[in-house]
Amino acid sequence: MDASRGWSQAWRGPLRAALDHLRDRAADFFAEAGGELFADPWQARDAYGAIVDAAPEQRMRHLQSMGRGPLKHGHTDASRRALG
Repeated sequence: MDASRGWSQAWRGPLRAALDHLRDRAADFFAEAGGELFADPWQARDAYGAIVDAAPEQRMRHLQSMGRGPLKHGHTDASRRALG
């Protein structure tokens, strides 16, 4: 169909804007929540791909090595949040 028959792609701009807004808000949330657990949450996210299939103990050691505060010291709640 073409525009002369009532079809348009006008919806694409608002959808793209909404998806961009969602992406930006999710990134802000991740940086804030991840910053409570990790020294650099983006680095932790990027590095996790290399150990995602590793044994749970190895994954936890890796996350703790990048962690701060309670995660670095192996606290259960922080560990659960980091793996969630």
